[in-house]
Amino acid sequence: MIWQLLLLAWFFQPAPTYTVSGTVVNRVDGKPLSGARVTLGGRPADPDVTGPDGKFRFAGFKQGVFPLVAEKVGFGRQSYQQRSLMTNLSTGIATGGGQSTENLVFGMIPGGVISGAVSDTQGNPVTGMSVMVYRVVGVGDERHAELQQFGDRTDDQGRYRIASLPSGTFVIVFTGWTARPGPTPMATTETYPVTYFPGTTVAARAALVRVEPGKEIRADAILAPTSRVRMTGKVVLPNFPEGGWVSVNAAAPYGGELGLVRAMVIGSQFVVDGVPGGQYVVNLDNDQGRRMARSMIDVGTSDVAVTLGETPFAHVVEKVELRGEIKNPNAPIILRLYSKNVRAERTLDAEGRAEIAALPPGQYEVMVTKGQTLTPLSVTVKGASVRGGILDIPATGEISVSVVADATPPRNVQGRALRGEQPEGGLLVVLVPKGNSQNLAAYRFNQSDGDGTFLWPVVTPGDYLMFAFEDGEPADYASAEVMAKLAPKGQEVTITGDAKQVVVVHVTAR
Repeated sequence: MIWQLLLLAWFFQPAPTYTVSGTVVNRVDGKPLSGARVTLGGRPADPDVTGPDGKFRFAGFKQGVFPLVAEKVGFGRQSYQQRSLMTNLSTGIATGGGQSTENLVFGMIPGGVISGAVSDTQGNPVTGMSVMVYRVVGVGDERHAELQQFGDRTDDQGRYRIASLPSGTFVIVFTGWTARPGPTPMATTETYPVTYFPGTTVAARAALVRVEPGKEIRADAILAPTSRVRMTGKVVLPNFPEGGWVSVNAAAPYGGELGLVRAMVIGSQFVVDGVPGGQYVVNLDNDQGRRMARSMIDVGTSDVAVTLGETPFAHVVEKVELRGEIKNPNAPIILRLYSKNVRAERTLDAEGRAEIAALPPGQYEVMVTKGQTLTPLSVTVKGASVRGGILDIPATGEISVSVVADATPPRNVQGRALRGEQPEGGLLVVLVPKGNSQNLAAYRFNQSDGDGTFLWPVVTPGDYLMFAFEDGEPADYASAEVMAKLAPKGQEVTITGDAKQVVVVHVTAR
């Protein structure tokens, strides 16, 4: 009888619980941060607010992996071991299994700052000037300015300050108009050409400014006034709908465009007043926001006229054929062609066909979805070229794109990161197609949790290279050129599509 009672007592004993505790600090100087609101996920729990010593503590958690998050004014919301302010990849807290979850150090990343003053050549402050900064990522030919921008307007003394910036390399642009661009620029006494720090009007000569966490960079500018002109235009594309728009953009350093001002097309005409001298890209969008035509123009001291649509963009006819087991028969088939600056998405008809009336030139990745992302088995193109699944669309012409896709949905891949034979948390784990680093759409990124586990979502079966980096963030590695150079250090793996497959990746030697 006694042994039965002991057995029942053992069987019904509560599961062990664990404590998660530590200190929130400034990641740059290591000093404790007070007033940080810390939350541990996994079950309802009141947040813990740190005092002057930066301490936090949570008790009563069962075995598992839980997200740890902190919020503080001046730092925003960040996760434990978050890699940068631009990506939320972080490390979950693994309790149980011999994991150490007490005395953690939660380093919050302080934002960087770019500030300065803008004046004219007479020493007068330039007020109301829009100042924008763009982060530059990639290496070599893959280097480009990210689409996300940060900005401010100069005050009555010509000063600006752009805070909470992630670390990285930036270009600074003074956009010319001394009022926030709108449908019609505000008339002002002076106007200025689009200028790139430290004082050039040529995008390719823009200086790179390095921003570090918690540091403030001073970037002043002296701008020379220029004349303003009127830009008038005509749209000659047949059947262009009412309600379209023209956007006047400046060239962005390392590719892309800086949006400045928009004007509505009325009938087939448009007008933009107060344009400073300089080089511009004039784009035409229809009433659905789709890019239809483009023209490059130099603006001097006289009014200019622009004609849009004389050489239309490429006309693309698309076809998708599905093979394999279709898991989502009622979901539409969607084909996406996307580049760094353009995304063209079409829903295919019952015969698997669609068309794009006008697609701007550039290199495009291909993605097919039917409820979820499918695996392209082949891409065939007429009227353009294709390499590694990347389409190189010319400036104009008739293009046909045929895609054969596997309708069998790809699976998530579970993995574990190791240093030697020990699990390692906080590693950036990267999966890249073997022999096809051009296909950026197939890259997968994640960060290992405290027990070394991670997940790569919806991975197409095939041969890959695996990496586990201690430093950097996805933007540093999302480059065909960078990964081609790192390929000899990659660990080969074949993804089978088996839901039970677990991959093991070791820290990549640098």
